[in-house]
Amino acid sequence: MKSRAKPDSIIFLVFSAVVLTTSSIIFQYGYSQTTTTSGSAGVGGISVLSSSSFRDDTGAYHIVGEVKNNSPTDSMNHVKILSTLYDKNGRVIGTDFTYADIDVLRPAEKSPFKIILIDLRQSQKVSSYKLYASGQKTEPLSASLKLNVGDSHLDAIGAYHVVGEVTNQGNQKSTYVKVSGAFYNSSGSVVAAEFIYSDPKDLEPGQTAPFELIVTHAATAGKITSALVNVGSTQYSSISSQAVQISPNTVS
Repeated sequence: MKSRAKPDSIIFLVFSAVVLTTSSIIFQYGYSQTTTTSGSAGVGGISVLSSSSFRDDTGAYHIVGEVKNNSPTDSMNHVKILSTLYDKNGRVIGTDFTYADIDVLRPAEKSPFKIILIDLRQSQKVSSYKLYASGQKTEPLSASLKLNVGDSHLDAIGAYHVVGEVTNQGNQKSTYVKVSGAFYNSSGSVVAAEFIYSDPKDLEPGQTAPFELIVTHAATAGKITSALVNVGSTQYSSISSQAVQISPNTVS
């Protein structure tokens, strides 16, 4: 499923590759090794920190991961992640792309991402992939959205939930308030990425709204031991992200 188009005037480029082993089970995982290209990336740029992949119960192929803005000074937006997909013989069978869940990344900030290949015939052919990440310099956003993360748990059917609230502490209306979560396994690799808009999605100054992030794929949710939750809007960034810890055997 393609994400909405954004400008492609790219100033940073990073390469990441991962090889998956063939398996008879539905869910397959592999993790990326990231190397930064020389030239324009320099000491900054966008890097892919980790990624994993799986096929859901419909057969659709998912790649989830996390990118980081390595620049010590510049905020970045239009952070695009492009995947090249290969079969077991190393032949290119397709490409797909998405954008980072956090729209504006501050220096050293991280964001989750998710790519879903909905062509089921192509999904069954995928054996490995490569990831490229890029972004543009942009003006930083004021840090005025306060996160208050509450309960996190696995439910009785194996879905993982994180609930909480967002408060607009800025002096203007905050529109399209988006809460994102990167979900990690015990090794610290990303195994799920989700985002949701607050309800309501637009917040007046001083207004608070709830959110609930849900990872619905049970085989993935059961591997989650921690999460990092962030929030942003058109006008503002988060005051700070919040880490969440959970035992994989905790069910409520």
